[in-house]
Amino acid sequence: MASSSSICLSLSSVCYEWELAVLRTAMTSRNAGKKFWGCPNYKNGEDEDVRCNYFEWAANDVDGRDLLISKLERKNQIEEFVALINLLVASMYNDDRGDILLDDIIDMAYR
Repeated sequence: MASSSSICLSLSSVCYEWELAVLRTAMTSRNAGKKFWGCPNYKNGEDEDVRCNYFEWAANDVDGRDLLISKLERKNQIEEFVALINLLVASMYNDDRGDILLDDIIDMAYR
């Protein structure tokens, strides 16, 4: 078997027959496991009129949900860093009175 298909459809990939492309997995020794988009009729049948040779390697993009989670985690890291900087700036004004110590600020930042 040259490939197997899944139910994933590409809304941006349309084959030469104006069909939505189907996500498939290559099973050849050279490209085993690699994903590609192909027509639902990709290399189907002996009849040249029936089969479609539309082919496009699937991008190795990160899943959209993974990207969103990554961005939210990065946003939280930046917000925590800004809060730490604000505490450090505040400590510069309060240091002479001993109200806030650097160790206390670091402890607050990593809670």
